[in-house]
Amino acid sequence: MAKLILLKNRELTLVNRSRKLLYDLSYISDGKEKPLIIFLHGFKGFKDWGNFDLMMNYFTQKNYAFIKMNFSHNGTTLDSPLEFNDLSGFGRNNFIIELEDIQAMIDHVFKGEIISENEWDQRKLILIGHSRGGAIAIIKGAEDVRVRAVVSLAGVADLKKFLNDRDIDLWKKGETVFIDNSRTGQKMPLYPQFLESYFENKSRLDVISAASKLKHLLIIHGSEDSTVPIDHAFKLKKQ
Repeated sequence: MAKLILLKNRELTLVNRSRKLLYDLSYISDGKEKPLIIFLHGFKGFKDWGNFDLMMNYFTQKNYAFIKMNFSHNGTTLDSPLEFNDLSGFGRNNFIIELEDIQAMIDHVFKGEIISENEWDQRKLILIGHSRGGAIAIIKGAEDVRVRAVVSLAGVADLKKFLNDRDIDLWKKGETVFIDNSRTGQKMPLYPQFLESYFENKSRLDVISAASKLKHLLIIHGSEDSTVPIDHAFKLKKQ
């Protein structure tokens, strides 16, 4: 008999950095193979933000398996997944760490450590990313042949969006840049390593180039988006 499985705030250990992240898993257990979605949140985001639970519920009812995960350095903690209580961790975050996080999740999924192998179709792994998570999903989708499709929800087409001239000058001086969080009122730090990591991996972080390698890319973007302008969607479409 089919049964709804909903697992919240499960821990995944990332051995290479001795760090953990939280994820949610939802699917209807019926012993049948079904597509699997892994959802990635954006900058200053987390897996439980906004309508992400509604999205998970929708796809579960459409008989997808659905995982939504926190990035390991998103600023939340295992004990407080809804609050940014680890600002030091946030400051140490960068694009490569986020790519490593999703790589770890994919690896564990294919090892059968997250969901039973008879409950999902290993030929149908889909990444959905929101905002900056959209860029990470596109890059990882181009890197890993196990990913069969990518969906960009208001995705960022150029990660230089997170590198303005003033911040670059501060990072080059070895200073910390502080990002305002309008929702919480916090000033969230980003340490100089953020810039260093970007330039060390600039070619890998070319979102447009990565998008051109994808066979299946769905771009969804609101025309009135004030955070990530619609131009990003057109840049991805024209690649």
